[in-house]
Amino acid sequence: MAFNYYRSTWCGSAAANKNNEEIEACAVLVATLRKKRRWGGSVVGHKMKNRDRIGGDIQLNNDYFIERSLFNPEQFRRRFRMQQSLFLEIEDKLAAANKFFRQKRNAAGVLGFSSRQKCTMALRMLAYGGPANFLDEGLRMGESTVLQTIKEFAKTVLQTFFCLACFFPPLDGSSDSSDVK
Repeated sequence: MAFNYYRSTWCGSAAANKNNEEIEACAVLVATLRKKRRWGGSVVGHKMKNRDRIGGDIQLNNDYFIERSLFNPEQFRRRFRMQQSLFLEIEDKLAAANKFFRQKRNAAGVLGFSSRQKCTMALRMLAYGGPANFLDEGLRMGESTVLQTIKEFAKTVLQTFFCLACFFPPLDGSSDSSDVK
């Protein structure tokens, strides 16, 4: 019964008169058309934007992280809302905890974004807000990469730095109030 409904809905009412090969071909066609494309990855025929990721990483390092950087430590603290040593500690721990934050090569052999670029972008988006494509010019990161980075950043920060048991009462309803005075 369900097959007949499916056949008449997607293949038309004349499908009842078709032989099984045509019905199967119609079903395969419909199943293929309804599949959603996997997010991410290369798509044949699409143009790739050369964002100069390496140039963005070099610029970021020249601006903030080399010995004679363009911005001094006070300017770094004002822009990132933390000291540089704390930023570098967060970057190292995120890269150790989640392989997403490690720089790697894609299928074409091109280097991806560095952990410093990803951490910088995530912290700036969380600190200042704004649309996901706002940082495209400075950090050379596209909107979909920005959104994926923020998601991975939040997940990894929660797993790495926070003890959720410290913030929420036990699920079983018991409460140990002997430590609270």
